[in-house]
Amino acid sequence: MVLQESLASPPYEEVVRFSKLIVFVTFACEFFGAAVLSLYWMKDFPVKHAIYLGVFHSVSAFCTAGFSLFSDNLCAYRDSMVVNATIGILCIIGSVGFIVIHDIYYTIFGKTKEGEPRKRLLAHTKLVLTMLPALLIIGLLLIYVSEWSTPSPSLKDRLLTSAFQAISASTTTGFNTLDTGTMKTLGLTTMMLLMYIGASPGSTGGGVKTTSFGILVSSIVPAASMHDELIIFGRHISSRTKDRALVICTMAVLLIMLDVLILSVTENASFMEIAFETVSAFGTVGLSAGITPSLSIIGKIVLSATMLIGRVGPLAIGYSIRGKCKLIPIKYPEGVMLVG
Repeated sequence: MVLQESLASPPYEEVVRFSKLIVFVTFACEFFGAAVLSLYWMKDFPVKHAIYLGVFHSVSAFCTAGFSLFSDNLCAYRDSMVVNATIGILCIIGSVGFIVIHDIYYTIFGKTKEGEPRKRLLAHTKLVLTMLPALLIIGLLLIYVSEWSTPSPSLKDRLLTSAFQAISASTTTGFNTLDTGTMKTLGLTTMMLLMYIGASPGSTGGGVKTTSFGILVSSIVPAASMHDELIIFGRHISSRTKDRALVICTMAVLLIMLDVLILSVTENASFMEIAFETVSAFGTVGLSAGITPSLSIIGKIVLSATMLIGRVGPLAIGYSIRGKCKLIPIKYPEGVMLVG
């Protein structure tokens, strides 16, 4: 039961088999990434140091940690296809969530109780696999447009840098091949949106999660057309799930707004720098617009608390404070309320 809750595993999953798959996939991905990066860095560093760099950055990428052993993060390798592709793939696999990985594996190799192959993916997996590429493509294009005037030797390098930053922000990893402190408003705003949405449930990433945002956006059309049901990929989405998505996204916005108000008083920085720092903290990303070293004690405490809430989840924090859900024994008459 503890594993099901911590991994956001559906109740029908076999948790032991699910956990074994997590261990196997984690080890396989990190081993593959470490091998590729170690071989690449052997041309610049001694063998032992290259292996150390490869293992560290592979684990950091898969766990969407974003820590680098280089003083400029990965800016020195912005034009390296090997480093960008390897770390980018590890970040994406780590951010899609083990639920999706298990579902894809079970769909391809698993069988039903009757022995027949399982052919259909879960609606959750379909939504994640739809939202992720959409966010990456939109982020890549907007960052490229924003930073098109940044000195870069070729179109390939510009696209590579834009793609890597979009991956880093949407997976909430925090690696960077651009100096975020010098990015323009459009690029910073795009990355803020990607960091706010974040990774997928059951992953190592933060944010409100792609499924929560996807359900929220998908609810707009049925609500505007006065339809009671939300249908995604041929599946009915319950009112409770819609309410949870709305609460998570709304609480995240309110928390970010509160932090921005507090930091606007305590910090000597622009609104964009404060907002970027706050969203990055909530998404547990680790990117900064350059004001982190100069934060006041209050600012550091506020952002530390925000990182904790962002990792545990605003809804989980609320439930833990409130306690058990209590049923109201009284049924009140419906009230008329005008909105919009």
